[in-house]
Amino acid sequence: MRSKRQKEVNTLKIWDHQKDALNQIFEYIGKYKDKSFLVKMPTGTGKTGVFATLTRIAIPENNYIIVTPSTALKYQIIEELKTKFWGKISYDESKLEDQYIGSLMPSQFKEIDKEIAGKNFIIVTTIQALQAIASDISCEKEYQNFQKKVDCIIFDEGHKEPAYTWGETIRAFKKPTILFSATPYRNDYKVFNIDKEKFYAIDHEFCTSQTFLRELDIIEVNDSPYTVGTYLTKLLSELKRIEPEIAKQGIKTPKVIIRCENADDIRKIVNKLLKLKKRVIGIHENFKASNGFANQVPKSTEQDKYDFYVHQYKLIEGIDNPDFCIVSIYSDFRSTRLLIQQIGRVLRNPQRLHNQKAYLFVGIKENFG
Repeated sequence: MRSKRQKEVNTLKIWDHQKDALNQIFEYIGKYKDKSFLVKMPTGTGKTGVFATLTRIAIPENNYIIVTPSTALKYQIIEELKTKFWGKISYDESKLEDQYIGSLMPSQFKEIDKEIAGKNFIIVTTIQALQAIASDISCEKEYQNFQKKVDCIIFDEGHKEPAYTWGETIRAFKKPTILFSATPYRNDYKVFNIDKEKFYAIDHEFCTSQTFLRELDIIEVNDSPYTVGTYLTKLLSELKRIEPEIAKQGIKTPKVIIRCENADDIRKIVNKLLKLKKRVIGIHENFKASNGFANQVPKSTEQDKYDFYVHQYKLIEGIDNPDFCIVSIYSDFRSTRLLIQQIGRVLRNPQRLHNQKAYLFVGIKENFG
């Protein structure tokens, strides 16, 4: 049965590197001993498609936990698993197995545990929620039973540096574990007990050459003195200059992500852009929803309302809209990992169009070479 499904995977309208990753995951699960399996794929190259195909077509009889780095991404993955991804690859949803697909929060654990009894399931949760449940003495018996039901764990690391306790929580299941990371660090190998000999990886250069990702053009915006005013003047001038290039690429409503270090800078930039009659939204967890400000990223159906998105951390993950093609770093990240994830938001090229560029505006270009 499994070999038959493997053959079906190879007929799907997914990219060849996704099929390659899945074939190696099949082998890993079939020969699992004790180590985790690393899948290194740059942001925007289809890791969600690998999740979906593995859990719903390749080995749907298994029970899965998918661990995500944020609540927003959790609900995005659930939507992809249920319907969205199958529309992208023109797959008949009626062929999919009947599986329970849902989120898991500590307050609902016992209820969900009863609901999945006797069913094949795909549970999507955050590592924080899973740790809270694991440490709750009141549901210790149910959690131990839940651990036994799980056949495989998929861990989407995102931009966050893994804590050692994450690895303890995941290793306690003693089940095949697949770690997806665009930016694996040495510490990851220790935390998740990753197999250093067998893993799957594709690099950024390959993805660009095969048009899975856009090429990146780095442009300096560093007028002196470096203030919000001088920064925006230079940025808007550069955006005007590249308008014809973007138009040639067929991007009708290009969107700009501006990265700041704090809420105060976000407010200053948003207010300046509002005065210039720009369609802008500032996003920070401390903001209340008001004209030009929000505490959550707008849903994909509402993203056409704005051209400028100003944030601190809110747009590092979970954006799946190729209209985002420009990142401007007003304040540097303190982590290379965060920077890579941020740039990944504008590199997506889902239709594999040729001659596609993304743009990164920085203070000092040499720091990003």
